[in-house]
Amino acid sequence: MMLEIVAAVPGIVEEEVVHSYTEFLKKLGNSNIENFPAPAIAIDYWRLPKDFTLRDIAVVIKDDEAHHRDVNHFTSIRIHTTDDLDFLEMIDICPKY
Repeated sequence: MMLEIVAAVPGIVEEEVVHSYTEFLKKLGNSNIENFPAPAIAIDYWRLPKDFTLRDIAVVIKDDEAHHRDVNHFTSIRIHTTDDLDFLEMIDICPKY
């Protein structure tokens, strides 16, 4: 039971993060927030094209957080339904970018 909680809680937190980025992107889309060029530190960290904007960076981060959410939810469900924890070695937790 404890392992399920350890995996589920981050999944729940990541779900909230994805929701927050979704709302942020809506505000960018409505021009409520200026879509300025992405900061160099973000471009360097994510190894992204130099012409990326704040919106582009927000999409990359939202997608990465969604991946973390899915991995955590999958892990929690899998721990709940099996005694075989070898699957933990197969989970890809590396960013796609």
